[in-house]
Amino acid sequence: MVDGFWTAVFKGGAGQEHGVVVFTKGKIFGGDSVHTYIGNYEGEPNIKGKIAVHQFASGPNVMGVRGDYEIEFKSEKVQDKNIEAQGQQVGNPGNRLLIRLTRQADLP
Repeated sequence: MVDGFWTAVFKGGAGQEHGVVVFTKGKIFGGDSVHTYIGNYEGEPNIKGKIAVHQFASGPNVMGVRGDYEIEFKSEKVQDKNIEAQGQQVGNPGNRLLIRLTRQADLP
């Protein structure tokens, strides 16, 4: 159910950003206009995982972090084509993030 192509809305203390994410066989690949996301996940339908965030251009960051960092996340609400998850910066649990995912397509 989780494997697929998803659009994402990320809301943090420093704003909101939109991106795309692919879940496939326990791996996560995605990005937005400023960052790439690469990581791992487990579980289904509820998922949890860790993502390495790499800043490749200057621009906004919803968590107020410059440069590279990691996020741990877990889903709280999973419905047919929607997932809501909470995330936090590794090493700074007070820096939190809301993630809303919408399935756009299954993988071949």
